[in-house]
Amino acid sequence: MKFNSKMRRVQQNYREAIEQNGKKKKHTVEAVIVICLLGSLVLLSELVGGHFKITDSDQMFVESKADDESNWMRILPEIDNNLNQLTDEYKGISIDFNPKPIKYIVRTSFQDPYNEKVNELVNVSNEIIKSHNLPALQKEKKTYEIIVIGKSNVELTRGMFRKREDF
Repeated sequence: MKFNSKMRRVQQNYREAIEQNGKKKKHTVEAVIVICLLGSLVLLSELVGGHFKITDSDQMFVESKADDESNWMRILPEIDNNLNQLTDEYKGISIDFNPKPIKYIVRTSFQDPYNEKVNELVNVSNEIIKSHNLPALQKEKKTYEIIVIGKSNVELTRGMFRKREDF
Protein backbone atom coordinates (compact mmCIF):
# COMPACT_ATOMS: atom_id res chain seq x y z
CA MET A 1 0.00 0.00 0.00
CA LYS A 2 2.77 2.37 0.74
CA PHE A 3 4.09 1.77 -2.71
CA ASN A 4 0.77 2.76 -4.34
CA SER A 5 0.46 5.96 -2.34
CA LYS A 6 4.03 6.98 -3.24
CA MET A 7 3.33 6.27 -6.91
CA ARG A 8 0.13 8.29 -6.76
CA ARG A 9 1.97 11.26 -5.25
CA VAL A 10 4.69 11.04 -7.91
CA GLN A 11 2.08 10.78 -10.67
CA GLN A 12 0.08 13.69 -9.18
CA ASN A 13 3.21 15.86 -8.97
CA TYR A 14 4.07 14.95 -12.54
CA ARG A 15 0.57 15.91 -13.77
CA GLU A 16 0.75 19.22 -11.89
CA ALA A 17 4.17 19.97 -13.37
CA ILE A 18 2.88 19.29 -16.90
CA GLU A 19 -0.19 21.50 -16.29
CA GLN A 20 1.98 24.34 -15.00
CA ASN A 21 4.29 24.10 -18.02
CA GLY A 22 1.25 24.29 -20.29
CA LYS A 23 -0.05 27.34 -18.40
CA LYS A 24 3.35 29.07 -18.66
CA LYS A 25 3.36 28.55 -22.43
CA LYS A 26 -0.23 29.78 -22.62
CA HIS A 27 0.63 32.94 -20.64
CA THR A 28 3.66 33.60 -22.83
CA VAL A 29 1.57 33.34 -26.00
CA GLU A 30 -1.10 35.59 -24.49
CA ALA A 31 1.51 38.20 -23.53
CA VAL A 32 2.96 38.19 -27.07
CA ILE A 33 -0.54 38.61 -28.56
CA VAL A 34 -1.35 41.51 -26.20
CA ILE A 35 1.92 43.28 -27.05
CA CYS A 36 1.28 42.86 -30.79
CA LEU A 37 -2.26 44.19 -30.44
CA LEU A 38 -1.10 47.23 -28.45
CA GLY A 39 1.60 47.95 -31.03
CA SER A 40 -0.88 47.75 -33.89
CA LEU A 41 -3.34 50.01 -31.99
CA VAL A 42 -0.63 52.63 -31.49
CA LEU A 43 0.28 52.49 -35.18
CA LEU A 44 -3.37 52.69 -36.20
CA SER A 45 -4.05 55.65 -33.90
CA GLU A 46 -1.06 57.49 -35.42
CA LEU A 47 -2.44 56.89 -38.91
CA VAL A 48 -5.97 57.95 -37.98
CA GLY A 49 -4.85 60.82 -35.71
CA GLY A 50 -2.63 62.43 -38.34
CA HIS A 51 -3.30 63.52 -41.87
CA PHE A 52 -1.55 62.93 -45.17
CA LYS A 53 0.49 65.72 -46.66
CA ILE A 54 2.26 65.89 -50.01
CA THR A 55 5.79 67.20 -49.71
CA ASP A 56 7.75 69.06 -52.39
CA SER A 57 9.21 65.77 -53.57
CA ASP A 58 5.68 64.31 -53.94
CA GLN A 59 6.20 61.81 -51.12
CA MET A 60 3.37 61.12 -48.71
CA PHE A 61 3.92 61.05 -45.00
CA VAL A 62 1.77 61.22 -41.91
CA GLU A 63 2.03 64.37 -39.85
CA SER A 64 0.57 64.11 -36.39
CA LYS A 65 -1.85 66.64 -34.91
CA ALA A 66 0.74 67.66 -32.35
CA ASP A 67 3.14 68.70 -35.12
CA ASP A 68 0.37 70.63 -36.84
CA GLU A 69 -0.53 72.46 -33.62
CA SER A 70 3.09 73.29 -32.90
CA ASN A 71 3.37 74.93 -36.35
CA TRP A 72 0.45 77.20 -35.48
CA MET A 73 1.90 77.97 -32.04
CA ARG A 74 5.40 78.69 -33.34
CA ILE A 75 4.39 82.12 -34.67
CA LEU A 76 2.75 83.34 -31.44
CA PRO A 77 5.87 85.22 -30.24
CA GLU A 78 6.16 87.02 -33.59
CA ILE A 79 2.48 88.04 -33.55
CA ASP A 80 2.81 89.08 -29.91
CA ASN A 81 5.85 91.25 -30.64
CA ASN A 82 4.26 92.98 -33.66
CA LEU A 83 0.93 93.66 -31.95
CA ASN A 84 2.69 94.93 -28.84
CA GLN A 85 4.51 97.50 -31.00
CA LEU A 86 1.28 98.43 -32.79
CA THR A 87 -0.75 99.66 -29.79
CA ASP A 88 -0.50 100.11 -26.03
CA GLU A 89 -4.00 98.64 -25.57
CA TYR A 90 -2.75 95.20 -26.64
CA LYS A 91 -2.56 92.81 -23.64
CA GLY A 92 -1.71 89.38 -25.07
CA ILE A 93 -2.57 86.58 -27.47
CA SER A 94 -3.62 82.97 -27.03
CA ILE A 95 -4.57 80.12 -29.34
CA ASP A 96 -7.47 77.67 -29.11
CA PHE A 97 -7.46 74.40 -31.09
CA ASN A 98 -10.58 72.83 -29.67
CA PRO A 99 -13.30 73.05 -30.81
CA LYS A 100 -12.39 73.57 -34.43
CA PRO A 101 -11.61 75.93 -36.17
CA ILE A 102 -8.26 77.15 -34.88
CA LYS A 103 -8.73 80.48 -33.09
CA TYR A 104 -6.21 83.17 -32.26
CA ILE A 105 -7.61 85.25 -29.39
CA VAL A 106 -6.13 88.75 -29.13
CA ARG A 107 -6.75 90.40 -25.75
CA THR A 108 -6.91 94.19 -25.56
CA SER A 109 -8.16 96.94 -23.29
CA PHE A 110 -10.28 98.53 -26.05
CA GLN A 111 -13.91 99.30 -25.24
CA ASP A 112 -15.02 100.60 -28.62
CA PRO A 113 -15.43 97.94 -31.35
CA TYR A 114 -15.33 100.67 -34.01
CA ASN A 115 -11.76 101.67 -33.19
CA GLU A 116 -9.65 101.39 -36.38
CA LYS A 117 -6.84 99.68 -34.39
CA VAL A 118 -9.13 96.70 -33.70
CA ASN A 119 -9.30 95.74 -37.39
CA GLU A 120 -5.61 96.52 -37.78
CA LEU A 121 -4.82 93.93 -35.09
CA VAL A 122 -6.71 91.30 -37.09
CA ASN A 123 -5.02 92.29 -40.36
CA VAL A 124 -1.48 92.29 -38.93
CA SER A 125 -2.06 88.91 -37.28
CA ASN A 126 -3.42 87.42 -40.51
CA GLU A 127 -0.50 88.76 -42.55
CA ILE A 128 1.96 87.05 -40.20
CA ILE A 129 0.00 83.80 -40.41
CA LYS A 130 -0.02 83.95 -44.21
CA SER A 131 3.68 84.87 -44.35
CA HIS A 132 4.46 81.58 -42.58
CA ASN A 133 2.22 79.71 -45.07
CA LEU A 134 0.10 78.18 -42.29
CA PRO A 135 -3.20 78.22 -44.21
CA ALA A 136 -1.58 75.80 -46.69
CA LEU A 137 -1.40 73.21 -43.88
CA GLN A 138 -5.18 73.16 -43.63
CA LYS A 139 -7.60 71.12 -45.64
CA GLU A 140 -9.49 72.89 -48.42
CA LYS A 141 -12.59 74.09 -46.56
CA LYS A 142 -11.14 74.45 -43.06
CA THR A 143 -11.04 77.92 -41.54
CA TYR A 144 -9.13 79.74 -38.84
CA GLU A 145 -10.30 82.74 -36.87
CA ILE A 146 -8.73 85.80 -35.28
CA ILE A 147 -10.86 87.17 -32.47
CA VAL A 148 -10.20 90.49 -30.73
CA ILE A 149 -11.45 90.66 -27.13
CA GLY A 150 -11.81 93.99 -25.33
CA LYS A 151 -12.34 94.97 -21.72
CA SER A 152 -14.58 92.65 -19.69
CA ASN A 153 -13.99 89.87 -22.25
CA VAL A 154 -16.33 91.48 -24.79
CA GLU A 155 -15.75 90.34 -28.36
CA LEU A 156 -14.95 93.40 -30.47
CA THR A 157 -14.39 91.77 -33.85
CA ARG A 158 -13.80 88.43 -35.49
CA GLY A 159 -12.01 87.64 -38.71
CA MET A 160 -12.59 84.28 -40.39
CA PHE A 161 -10.07 83.08 -42.96
CA ARG A 162 -9.38 79.97 -45.00
CA LYS A 163 -6.75 78.52 -47.28
CA ARG A 164 -7.95 80.47 -50.29
CA GLU A 165 -8.95 84.09 -50.26
CA ASP A 166 -12.39 83.31 -51.73
CA PHE A 167 -14.12 83.50 -48.37
